[in-house]
Amino acid sequence: MRSMVAVQLPAPLTLLVLLAFFLYPSAAFSQEIFPPPERLPEIRATRAAEPIRIDGRLRESDWETAEVIASFTRFQPNQGGPVSLPTEVRILFDDEYLYFGAMMYDTLGREGIRVPVIRRDFDYFENDLFSIALDGLNDGRNSMVFQTNPYGAQRELLSLDATTFNRQWQTLWVVASHIGDYGWSTEVAIPWKSIRYEEGATEMRVVLMRIIRRLNERATWPPLPRAMNPYRMDYGALITGLRPPPPSSNVQVNPYLLVSGQDTAVEGDPGGTSDGWRGPEIKAGGEVKWAMDTRSVLDVTWNTDFAQVDTDRQVLNLTRFSVQFPEQRQFFLEGNELYTMSARELIQPFFSRRIGLDDQGNPVALDGGFRFTRRGTDQTAGAMLMRQAEGSESGAAWFAMGRYTRNLNATNRLGIMASLRHDAEGPVPPVPDNFIGDAGLFVPPSPANTNLTLTADGFSRMTNTLLSHYMLSYTRNSDANAPADGWSGVWLGEYRDNRNQLELTLASVSETYDPRAGFIDDVNYVMSRAAYTHTAMPGWLPDFIQELEPSVDAVHFRRYNDLNFREAVVTASPVALIGRDASELEWSVEAHWQQLENPFRPLGASIAPGRYQYWLQELEYNTDYSRRIAGKVSLREGGYFGGRLFSASLEARVAPVPQLMLTGTYTYNRLRDVGTGDDDIRAGITGLETRVALNARFQWITFYQFNTRSNLHVLNSRLQWEYLPMSFLYIVLNDTRGDAVDPLAVRRRSLDQQAIMKITLLRQL
Repeated sequence: MRSMVAVQLPAPLTLLVLLAFFLYPSAAFSQEIFPPPERLPEIRATRAAEPIRIDGRLRESDWETAEVIASFTRFQPNQGGPVSLPTEVRILFDDEYLYFGAMMYDTLGREGIRVPVIRRDFDYFENDLFSIALDGLNDGRNSMVFQTNPYGAQRELLSLDATTFNRQWQTLWVVASHIGDYGWSTEVAIPWKSIRYEEGATEMRVVLMRIIRRLNERATWPPLPRAMNPYRMDYGALITGLRPPPPSSNVQVNPYLLVSGQDTAVEGDPGGTSDGWRGPEIKAGGEVKWAMDTRSVLDVTWNTDFAQVDTDRQVLNLTRFSVQFPEQRQFFLEGNELYTMSARELIQPFFSRRIGLDDQGNPVALDGGFRFTRRGTDQTAGAMLMRQAEGSESGAAWFAMGRYTRNLNATNRLGIMASLRHDAEGPVPPVPDNFIGDAGLFVPPSPANTNLTLTADGFSRMTNTLLSHYMLSYTRNSDANAPADGWSGVWLGEYRDNRNQLELTLASVSETYDPRAGFIDDVNYVMSRAAYTHTAMPGWLPDFIQELEPSVDAVHFRRYNDLNFREAVVTASPVALIGRDASELEWSVEAHWQQLENPFRPLGASIAPGRYQYWLQELEYNTDYSRRIAGKVSLREGGYFGGRLFSASLEARVAPVPQLMLTGTYTYNRLRDVGTGDDDIRAGITGLETRVALNARFQWITFYQFNTRSNLHVLNSRLQWEYLPMSFLYIVLNDTRGDAVDPLAVRRRSLDQQAIMKITLLRQL
């Protein structure tokens, strides 16, 4: 009877909270969502008669004669309201570039500017911003997005159907901004070679946006409903009068040279406490990008290296699911949105972090490979082949992947994907000469295996406010000791208007689903989820509060193999306030029902199988992160598998000037009376980050973390100088100190230090 109660309780609670939210008064959204216009607004681009100097000042005479876009419309916080500050945009072009010049006026002049930190790929929500979403193929679905701020920092992303994004994508373009008593201005030059367009194209779609951060206001041209994001290209305007050069082949060569040294040591080794510095080691390699035309790109990489990439942040995982860390390596980021399944982020049949990284995130050498991408108005195709070198504990591996999508019409898309991973047999681990004991304690070599994953997926936008994603995936292994045939499937439906957002998700992952070139959070589950958020601006709110966003999220899991109950969680956030300055305050309550079939060991506690039911509450608050001093706090307290949990997460950031930032973080977890031994466990992670910048292209970033649970210290210090567009000099220092456990379960201190200098040079032929 107890398990039946656990299964049934979430449903009525969810309905009650949903009903309460629907009754929230809201008179501020009287305007309904309007459909895309039948006739798109137009702006005529002007051919530049003289060279345009990119300095952010718009001083050339061509800017004075170009048509002006000044009719920006506010779409947040209120749809269609008057824009507080004027904006003017002009568009020019010549045989090499497409130019955008924008004047962002501010009555406070320089004092109105909000840029807390100078950095590339700056935070979208913290800065004054000017955005260009450009649809060169004019299909109303895809866009290349170029964004900048008053200090001329660059931020790019790729958007597919305004639902799937690649925010780490980078390409070659030039920007400069200028701050004055009038506000700020910017000039953007996008090479035609960086834009995808059809031969003979004279028109492209565009959506322009300005964020006025101190007013927490966003305005676009042309107008957009509040519920949409500024990448809905079916709402875009037409840039007319363009005369881009005929599509032609162009080649980018990006070689690198790397010099490194390393010291590794384990306390108690016969050779002493340190092996001494090894090096310098010199390594060379690089990438070649061949744009066959404006739609087809072939990337080739050899002796691939990602030494300059930022280290993963440590986390304390208290859930029963795996943590997904983001991809940060540039070669794998471009075109990544093509391979990403949007139905459920935590089920990815292909995930590029499985290439060149082990399960702990440590790098494994890559010999090289290639990637091909072709994009068109009606279909897209991609392929990848990579070879991973043999590691100390794993054999060499080949990764092959193919992807094809087709637009059935303006609102529907189908796709297929196949990925293959072949692992050769691993090397036999050496047994130390002085080892006394059973050599069988050492791990045997990993067997050879070929893993195949086949996936079909689709996207449908049924109405302007209703869409769905769906996916079905199959895996198979050749190794008899590995899982055989496995399946997973996901369906996501989403409704969004100016007041309401509702998501419904159904997902299943079989016990034997095993995408070894992908990522899954867990196996053997059937999940159903409903999430609802209501946005309200009742008239009785005080002036410093912009809106209310109460929400409820209910998720229910059963085991795939027998459909028995596994867990359910209902999270209700009846108090969710967003301030005029974008500060946020949220109080939420969580109800948990858990059925453990196997022991569970969070933070080392041993929790026995059985049924558990408990409540948690959480309070979160963050200040205005566009200011020089900002911070956030999250407190979580309540039951946890028969015991008690208290968690605290704190962050403080000081940026006295945009060129200098200091951030401190602290995460603390305490488990009391948890597990078979009524354990009292405390674990925390302390973090410190400093960022010093001369400008957006010259940065020195240092990050340190200490994990009390694993006694692990991680230091990463990185000097990054973009001395030419997309050409970099990196100097990286890494220091990792922690506890290592040998095959006899003896804990020893380990040390790993590394110094790296890497220089890249991008040349466009």
